[in-house]
Amino acid sequence: MTLLMQAIPAIDPETDPYLHEYQIPVCVPYEHSAAKGGVFITGATGLVGVHLLDHLLTTTDKKIYVMVRAKSKGKINKEAAKYKLALPGFEERVTIVDGDFKKRALGISQEMWDKLARSVDQCFHLAANSSFTATYEVLRGDWMPSFVLLCEFCAANGVAFHMIGSVGRFAIDANRTRRGIWTSGYMRQKWVQHALFERFRAGGLTCSWVDCSYILGTVKSGGVNPGFHDSMWKAAAIQQAVGVAFPGDATLVPVDLLVTAVWNNADREKEKIAPYMSLRLKKMLTNVDVGVPKRVGPQEFWAAATEAGFQGVFIKAFVPTDIGTLVKSMHRPFEAPPEIAALFDLTHEEEMKVIKANYDFAAKEFYKLDAFMPRGKGKGKGEGKKSS
Repeated sequence: MTLLMQAIPAIDPETDPYLHEYQIPVCVPYEHSAAKGGVFITGATGLVGVHLLDHLLTTTDKKIYVMVRAKSKGKINKEAAKYKLALPGFEERVTIVDGDFKKRALGISQEMWDKLARSVDQCFHLAANSSFTATYEVLRGDWMPSFVLLCEFCAANGVAFHMIGSVGRFAIDANRTRRGIWTSGYMRQKWVQHALFERFRAGGLTCSWVDCSYILGTVKSGGVNPGFHDSMWKAAAIQQAVGVAFPGDATLVPVDLLVTAVWNNADREKEKIAPYMSLRLKKMLTNVDVGVPKRVGPQEFWAAATEAGFQGVFIKAFVPTDIGTLVKSMHRPFEAPPEIAALFDLTHEEEMKVIKANYDFAAKEFYKLDAFMPRGKGKGKGEGKKSS
């Protein structure tokens, strides 16, 4: 995202018509019953979605409905194989719901909507476009109507609605009209969705929202299936190439702990569902962990990046003058019910094992990011420093 684009003010998300003109519908109270105990998942082909699907297939006997575009049906098993997930009982217990977020009614037939209304009491909306370059004006056209439609479906049928957000939405509070990587359309989308979520909750919808930061691979696999969070490891790669780090560390969430926490929270009695949770690995990824121990301010970072061969326009967009404040605003307190918070009580050795496994995986990918590396300055594949 160039400085020229950043100079054009973004629409203040507070003015979104959904927050002023939309009327929250009557919400049917949530009631669990054995006859209506299925789970509906969107985004099952993504990192979080496929891990939640595997978790439910492994630990419950529930019927599961997953919304997937027709052309992406084979991607679920492909992604599961990529992360070494077995998906036990997939053929017997999973129903594929043919749908598309760009189509009216999500492209789902009325017959299927009726079946979902009779069969499910939990909905996990995990599908999202997490691009940090797409503007909210672009994302809004598909992702807000679909979000509202799912909330309305849950409200009308007594279904509990569950959403995973992002700590990035907190950066929007003080930067309502600024464009940028740290105040992206994705962050604005989460900000508006959360504001609307609050109104549905106040209207009686049983629901939960989990704010998390960078999602990594699993603890239990020891890094066998590390997640590759694009923006985080780009930041690490850039800082390595520059030789110094900009202000701020990253907070992390291993994907297996995330899906376990989200499900354990959703599966509690309705009055005990925590409407909001902020989850993170207690160990913060520091610059030292990725081999860049020296930290400098934005101005000094710009100078070092220019010396390393980066384009000034790009690096100033990536590291704005207030980056320290922005990163700090996203470091939210750990907030979760005690039994869920206990999931994250890892030993230091376990924490570092996860960080190192993910770092080593990403280090092999660093130098494929040619567009983000200074021309002629990059190292060969896999030659990045390893964390200690």
